Amino acid sequence: MASQKFFDYFLLHVVFNTYKNLFSHSKEHEQPGQNNVVDDESTLGILEKALLRTIQDIDSEFTQAHTVLLVFIDFLTFPSDFQINFCMQEALKNEYISGSTAIVVLWMNGQILVGNLGDSKALVCSRKTHFDQENEGDLVTTLQAKELTMDHHPDRDDEKARIEAAGGVVLVVGVPRVNGILAVSRSIGDIRLKRYGVFAEPEVTGWRRLSIEDWYVVIGSDGIFERMSPQDVCDILHDNKDKIDSSSSLADCIVHNAFRKGSGDNLSVIVIPLRQESPPSLEHNQQI
Repeated sequence: MASQKFFDYFLLHVVFNTYKNLFSHSKEHEQPGQNNVVDDESTLGILEKALLRTIQDIDSEFTQAHTVLLVFIDFLTFPSDFQINFCMQEALKNEYISGSTAIVVLWMNGQILVGNLGDSKALVCSRKTHFDQENEGDLVTTLQAKELTMDHHPDRDDEKARIEAAGGVVLVVGVPRVNGILAVSRSIGDIRLKRYGVFAEPEVTGWRRLSIEDWYVVIGSDGIFERMSPQDVCDILHDNKDKIDSSSSLADCIVHNAFRKGSGDNLSVIVIPLRQESPPSLEHNQQI
């Protein structure tokens, strides 16, 4: 449901905040004959705010919190404790108790912004040229991984502090889990654990300008990285980029490698080529 709702909510918030920005600008700086415009810096801020609001709205709908109505009435109004408790009871009554991680990459004018909650990852594979000392000093080119996200695991110091402050505990059941149940500390839904510090606030990287050395952006679910590191993923892309021509085959290679290495979790990955030397289309594969 979250992916289906994302674009609707996101577009709503982009349009609303754009008009809000224009209206505020016209009131403060209006001069005869002057056109009101939204510059690039303002647009980046609008997109970031829209992303945060969109995740909140999806979580609200997923847990039947009904705060969408409040958003239309007053964008500065937040639900009271009574409203939250009432909506939680409604969600539990309707058995809306599951949850989901979320990761979003926005790309505009050569810059990207990543919003993440849970344990999916986003990374950039960047070209690095160096001398190979083990092979007679030959000049070699590799792809180096740079992670753009940090996993929200319950044993991370700041996440654990929030959980414990809310009355929850972090227990190791195979892996660290909130109250011995949930292996992530932020998620959409998971209504039973919201009172114990699990919430749907994404961690945002801030806008990052892509360089000419950045070749791929990769977004993957936790199953991809269960048996492989981010560097393993970039190595797969480097080793296979000249061997295949299918629009989805680079993503296929990553999924197949994760499966062969024994990953038993959801295997979903998106590969976005950034350079002309790479296939121009967005590559995607998923295996459950």
